[in-house]
Parts: sequence; C-alpha cells; structure tokens
Amino acid sequence: MKIRKLPFGYCIRNGVICVDKRSADTVRMIFDGYIQMASYEKVADMLVHQGLPYIPEKWWNKNIVARILKERRYMGDEEYPAIITQNTFHCAEAANTWSCDSPERMKITKELRSLVRCPSCGGTMTRNYRANWRCPNCMNTSVKVTDENLMKSLTKLLAQSKKLAPDFEIPAIVPDNGPVQDLERALEQELNQNELDEVAAKQKVIDLAATQFNALSSADYETLRLKYMLSNKEQDGDLDTGLLFDITSAILIYPSGAISLKLKNGQIIGRS
Repeated sequence: MKIRKLPFGYCIRNGVICVDKRSADTVRMIFDGYIQMASYEKVADMLVHQGLPYIPEKWWNKNIVARILKERRYMGDEEYPAIITQNTFHCAEAANTWSCDSPERMKITKELRSLVRCPSCGGTMTRNYRANWRCPNCMNTSVKVTDENLMKSLTKLLAQSKKLAPDFEIPAIVPDNGPVQDLERALEQELNQNELDEVAAKQKVIDLAATQFNALSSADYETLRLKYMLSNKEQDGDLDTGLLFDITSAILIYPSGAISLKLKNGQIIGRS
C-alpha cells in the first residue's frame, strides 16, 4: 500500500502543496458531519454508505476519521493552504468534549449505567455488548436500550423534572410537634416584650429554624432540596449530568424499553 506522506485532502503539483478538490470536499464533509453527529463511527458509516473510500481498497473507519479531525494543518499555514476555517475546526473540537468517543463522555456513560435499576425488584441491571439490559436477580426480560437512547431519554426526563419541581409538595411541620411549639411560644413572648432583646430574639429564631429542620424526615429534606435545585437551574437543552447525579437515586428501565428517573426523595418521573 502506498504510504501517504501528505494529509488527506492535499496533493503536490509542480512541487507545491495544493488542495485536492475531491478529497478536500470529503474533509469538509467529515468536519460538518462530526459537528452535527459527534461520533467518529457515524461519520465513517456515512462516508462508506456514500461510496467514498479513504484510498483505493481501504474504507473509512473511526480511527481514520479521528485522525482527520485532529489535523490542524487543514486550517492552513505557511506550507498548507486552508481547507476548512478555524471556526469549523474549533467547533469540531468543542463537539469532541461531549462526543460519543470522548473519554469524558465514556466516563459519564459508565457512571450512568451504574445507576440503572430493575423497576420490579430494585436490583442492579447489567448491559451486554449489544446494549441489552437484564436484571440478574429476577431475570427480567432482556430489553435493548442503547447509550444514545438512554441519553436522549434522560435529557427529556431531566427537563420534565424541572417543569414539575414547582409543584413538588413541601411537607408542613407536624402541628403537635412539642419542641417546635415551645420555641414558637418563646419567640412570640420575646417579640412582645416592652424592650426587645434583639440578640435573644435572633437566637430563638435560629433555634426555631433548626428544630423545624430537624423535624423533617430525610425524604422531606430531599424534596425541599430537589425543589430548590431544579427550580433554580436554567434549561439549555443539553443533558446536565452534574444535576442529574445530584437528584437521581436510580434510572429505571422497564421491559417495554421505557425509562424513568427515581429521584432521591423517592419520587418517580416518567413512570411507565
């Protein structure tokens, strides 16, 4: 096989490096496709389906596509004429930070998989290389859910959680809670004194707030925390994995392939 000394997309004419129009068009197609699809493999498949070989008798694969996308000379320099703009190159770099192939994406995908639970028994579900999920505990029927579909579903469920957050029911302090009532009476008496002792009143307010907080159950506390977090987070259309991990105790995959989020207060979003 002939060793390619020039980056794909260039040729030499009369001793000068020039743009090879046909292969340069393919380079531009690769960058544009990657920015839109953010996967080396998908771009390689696109080129193969269009009948565009890398070189005679060698077809595109994700490793070749990755090499093309990392080639900075396509932006042009003193020796190489530009094939793409700097903006296009940097857009592809930005897409790579959250692409299906990036180390960051693979790490987060692995962490998300560890949250997948069986909706029947609560056991941890396992995934094989064909993206089939099964519960080893109750041997629930295998269901196929790819990482891509999992991400899309989680993005929608997170957006749904944000919309529902304002309606989360905030628990009231139990009316007959003795310590709370005692502190409320003590605070009222302090505030009704002819000469207000601000230091003492402030301390009673702090004591009352602490006692009310301690009267909450863990689920009640989580409801308050989740409502605040979800209501104060902007929705930009992308999957906010940091927020997702903060609010989620489990990802449920049903035999139908439907996906739900179990929040840390026990509430389920998108119940099948």
